[in-house]
Amino acid sequence: MERQRVAVIITQSDGPAANQIVRMLGFEAYAPRDPSVQTVTGRVPDLIVFDWEPRRIKENTKLLEQVKASTIFAERTCIGSP
Repeated sequence: MERQRVAVIITQSDGPAANQIVRMLGFEAYAPRDPSVQTVTGRVPDLIVFDWEPRRIKENTKLLEQVKASTIFAERTCIGSP
C-alpha cells in the first residue's frame, strides 16, 4: 500500500479553501492549531502551505526558516519562500 501524501497547512483561518485545494491535489490535509517546528515536521509532510496573512508574516517567516533548518528538510527544495 502506498503512503498517503501529506500536506501541512499553516493558517489561522477556519475557512476551507486551503484544505480543499490540497485534497484536490491528492494530499491528506493537516492543519495544526498551534503551528511549531514539531507539529509541522512531525508528519514529515510532502507539502507545506503557508497562509501569508499580513499580520502573521513575521511569525510565519520565522517558522519557515526553522522548518527549512530542521534535519528532516535539510535536503529538500523550498519554493515560494520569502
